[in-house]
Amino acid sequence: MGRLLTLILGPIAILAAAFLATRPDIQQTAPAASTIEPAETPRAAHASRPEAARPESAHPETADPLQKSLVAGCQRVREQMSRRLGHEYVSIVHTPFVIFGDFDAARLERVYRETILPARRALSIAFFDRSPDQPVTIVLLSGDDAYERCSYALEGRGRAAYAGYYERKDRRLIVNLDTGEGTLAHELTHALAHFDFPDMPEWFDEGLASLFEEARFSQDRLHITGRGNWRSRDLLPALRDGTLRPLESLIGEARVRNDRQAIDYAHARYFCLYLQQRGLLEAFYRKFRQAAGSDPTGLRTLRGLFAVNDLSSLDTEFRAWALAYDRQPLKNREEEAVR
Repeated sequence: MGRLLTLILGPIAILAAAFLATRPDIQQTAPAASTIEPAETPRAAHASRPEAARPESAHPETADPLQKSLVAGCQRVREQMSRRLGHEYVSIVHTPFVIFGDFDAARLERVYRETILPARRALSIAFFDRSPDQPVTIVLLSGDDAYERCSYALEGRGRAAYAGYYERKDRRLIVNLDTGEGTLAHELTHALAHFDFPDMPEWFDEGLASLFEEARFSQDRLHITGRGNWRSRDLLPALRDGTLRPLESLIGEARVRNDRQAIDYAHARYFCLYLQQRGLLEAFYRKFRQAAGSDPTGLRTLRGLFAVNDLSSLDTEFRAWALAYDRQPLKNREEEAVR
């Protein structure tokens, strides 16, 4: 009888033990505990380290909405300009700048890195408190023919100036780089100034921009200093023959004279250089910008800066300075400019 029960129940016991040993939930439990835990522990420790945290700006939902809008605007401008200019133009974007050119991308990057970026930084340190909140388009051309064709394609007319120009309503500057990168600095100053001081009168707008068409950076590239340049060829003859108009007349009018534009631009540039040499240009800019609502040309601000009732004595001093500056050796001028 016992032998019979063993023969009947033995196979059942063997099958039950085999079933328990092969149940899926039991088979996976131990290996899961031993493989996941070591992998999870370093991950948890890594995530808790401050330097491993993802920066907030990397999350689109937490990025500055104004910056997001500006980035999107730059991409739209890039697409629109690409359609207008054609595929022979290369483009790069460094917000807020959309930069096009008939050069390769490496050349555009070099110009951005060596001229556009340091000029913007230095001008912001010295003058401009408000950064562009709209895209600024920069088109760089390799020569006069390309400059002429590009001007016609964008403006529907020939070039507006010999070396470059800034189209304020479109926030676009066009530069013939074959004439040098000073023109780029000039037009870039216009573009940046119009965000910070949109009501700047023409004499100061052109005087400040043309000051930096011949300039140099400090060794750390945080400061930019204007130097003498070719515009003295327009200023000095008028100064010597007595046809240079009084300083009060230049500053007291909203616009320069069309028939004497070259002389007025040179006059304004060298007066800005004079203020720079005296360490007063930055102070004048900021005081004038603040008072522009009631002093649209800057005449009253300038009188207050020099504590005078009119500019006649300052005009006399400026003229003497301009003549003496032109006679200085170049080395002396440069040393004076960086003091």
